[in-house]
Amino acid sequence: MIEEVSTQIKGEDITKIRDAALESTFMFGKIVCGFLDLDPDFHGMVMSKWVEKPTRFKLGMAPRGHFKSSLWTIADNLRRVTKDPDLEILIVNEKEGNITKWIHTMQEVVMSEIYQGLFPDRVPNPLKVRWNQNQLELKRKKAKPQANIEGMGVTSAMTSNHFDIICPDDIAGEEAYNSALVMQQTVEKRKRLPSLLKNMATSRIHDYCTRWGPNDPPSWLMKNIPDLDVLKLSVWRKPGIPWFPAFFPLEELEKLRRQYGPRDWALQYLNEIVGGDATRFDPDLLRNWTMVEDEEGNEIFVLETPLGEKRVKREECLAFQIIDAGLNPESNDARTANVTAFLTPPTDTSPFDIVIAEAKATRSTPAQVVEEAKKSYDRWGPLFASIETFGGHQAFFGWLSTTYPDMRIRELKKDFSRNAKHKRINGFWGSYPNQGRVYIHRSHTDLVDELVAYPNGLTVDLLDAAGYLPTVWAPPERKKPQRLLPPGVSAFDLADDWDYKEPIVLDGINPTTGY
Repeated sequence: MIEEVSTQIKGEDITKIRDAALESTFMFGKIVCGFLDLDPDFHGMVMSKWVEKPTRFKLGMAPRGHFKSSLWTIADNLRRVTKDPDLEILIVNEKEGNITKWIHTMQEVVMSEIYQGLFPDRVPNPLKVRWNQNQLELKRKKAKPQANIEGMGVTSAMTSNHFDIICPDDIAGEEAYNSALVMQQTVEKRKRLPSLLKNMATSRIHDYCTRWGPNDPPSWLMKNIPDLDVLKLSVWRKPGIPWFPAFFPLEELEKLRRQYGPRDWALQYLNEIVGGDATRFDPDLLRNWTMVEDEEGNEIFVLETPLGEKRVKREECLAFQIIDAGLNPESNDARTANVTAFLTPPTDTSPFDIVIAEAKATRSTPAQVVEEAKKSYDRWGPLFASIETFGGHQAFFGWLSTTYPDMRIRELKKDFSRNAKHKRINGFWGSYPNQGRVYIHRSHTDLVDELVAYPNGLTVDLLDAAGYLPTVWAPPERKKPQRLLPPGVSAFDLADDWDYKEPIVLDGINPTTGY
C-alpha cells in the first residue's frame, strides 16, 4: 500500500509534500504511513487537529476500532520525531506485545520507499542506532541518552530514563476490566509517570484510550489534572449518524449494541460510564419482552421476569402513543420521538407493568412526522395518540387531525414550570424501572443509549416522550381470579348458582399507583 502512494506522488513537489506531512498528523498517517483508510473528517479535521495542538497534557478517548493507535500513537509520534530528531518519546501500553507491533510498524515506515524519498536525512543505518523491538532511533546529528521512540508495558519496572513526551495508550484493558485490583494498580502506575519526564515545566504526557470502567485512568486524570485537554469521541457524529461509516456502518453498529449490552457498549463505543454513581439511571433495571402468537394468531407479550416468563395477551392491555415532534423537523438536529407503551392488567397483588412496544427517534420532514405517527398508530392500535402542542407543535396536531380524521388524537397537557422536561424524565425513569415494571425490546438501542448517558447525553427525546405517559394513561381493568371448575364443566353450566362477588382487598399494592 505504501508503494502505491509513493508511485502516485512521484514527480510532484516533494518539498511541499514533506512540509505538509510534517505539519499534519493526518497527512503523515495517510501519505507516509500508508494508512489509506483514514477519514478526512473524523481522522483529519477532528482527531488530527486536536493532537497537533500544543497543549502539554492531553486525554484523547476514541471508540474501539477507530484507528486511535494508528493515528495518535504511530503516525503522530513518528511525525514528531521526524520533524525534531532530538525528541525522546516513551510509549506505554497494557501489553508489551502491542508495543513491539507498533514500533515494528514505525520501523517499516521509516524503511519504506516513500519515507526515504521524503526524509532521506532521517533514515538511519539500523546497525548503528538503537533499532530493536522496543526502540526506534532515527539518524541524528548528535547522540542522545534515549532512542527517539521507546516502549514498555505498564507492568514493567520504572526506569531511570527521562523523556520529552510520554504517551500512555490503553494502559488499562481487558485484564483491568476484570479485576478491580489490577485497575487500581494501573492507576497508581499512571500517577508515577510524571517522574519520567525530562522537564517538569515543558515536557508532555499525552494519554490515549478507550474507556474500561468507572475507576479507570481517564477517571483519575479528569479529576486530578486541572489543565487537561480532553477530547471524548463516540461512534456517533450525531445521533444515528456514524463518524466512520466506511468501517462502522449503521446496521453493524446496531448489531454491536445488541451484542455488547448497554454497559460495555457505552464504555467501548460511547466512552461513557454507566451504572452506579456514573449516570442517573441504571439500564440493568430494565427488563425485556418478546412477542409470540398463540394458535389463533393472537399476539402475546412474553415478559422476562427474574422468576421466569410472564405471558400477557396484547388484547388485554391498553396502549398509549406519545408523539413528540421536533420544533424544526427539517433541521439536522431536531428529532421526532414516537413512543408507544402498553399497560398490562393489574391484579389484586401486583400493579400494571409498562411494556414499551415502540421507541423510535428520527429526523423527519413534517410530512414524514405525520406518516410515521400514523404507521405506528395502525400497528399498535393505541387507545389514543397524544401530541405536544406547544408553539410550533400545534401545526402537527392540526395536520394529523385533518389528514387522518379516523385517528384518535389528543393534546398533551402543557407544562411551563421550570425544568419541566427533566421532572418528567426523572419522574418516570427514576421510579418505574426501580420497581421492575418497565419492559423494553432488545432492539430499543436508541432508548438505552439515552438512558445510560442521561443527564449528559446529546439527546433525551425518547426519555422525554416516555415521561409523558403517566399524564395520559389509564390502566386496564383489574384481572379477576378464575374459578376452578371440574373437568367437563363450564362456567355456563354453573351460571345460575354462581353468585360471584369480587373480594375486597384491604391491604397489598394499589394496582394503579404501584404502592
